[in-house]
Amino acid sequence: MSSNKEHEEVLADVRKAYRLLYQFQRKVLDLMTYISDYYSLIYKGGTSWYSSSSPKDGKGNLSDWAWDWLNFYLYEFHFGELHNGKHKFSIVLQSDSGAWINDAEERDVQKFANADISKTRLFFITGSKDEWNIKDMIDTFADAKEEVQSEKDINNMLGKSYNLVDFFDEDSVKANLDDFATFCKRHEINMFP
Repeated sequence: MSSNKEHEEVLADVRKAYRLLYQFQRKVLDLMTYISDYYSLIYKGGTSWYSSSSPKDGKGNLSDWAWDWLNFYLYEFHFGELHNGKHKFSIVLQSDSGAWINDAEERDVQKFANADISKTRLFFITGSKDEWNIKDMIDTFADAKEEVQSEKDINNMLGKSYNLVDFFDEDSVKANLDDFATFCKRHEINMFP
């Protein structure tokens, strides 16, 4: 096999990967829109937690992390205040738990846990708007080795982790959103208007 043919095959795989990423990210954005409508909340912007935001408008350096161009790797969708005005709410997407499972250095992807045993998870997080400190909650969920449905109560922040695969049809989405609303209600936080 010629070197050019091998390189063309690699680049074809890259093109397929970009198209797959587009479909994945479109699915996540549609899910966030559905959740916003279901809870009657307004999306208030996001934060990339694994890397810096993608450089644009003439900014950035060629020595920046490759992750800086892939900021959905660990991303917070923030929905602002809940209806009682006392709490805030965010959903964090962990696209690949492989680095955390193996405690691998962020840029050493060869040491990440195999993609087949890694997970893609959503962390639903709420807490007092006056004490909103989401970083500890994100770190705790991201580091967790358990797969799904773990509940955390850390420094006046509440959260629950779900496996994204359980959000691929409308009935399961509604069931999980109702489950989180029930979890919050046990802590006297209302997810609905």
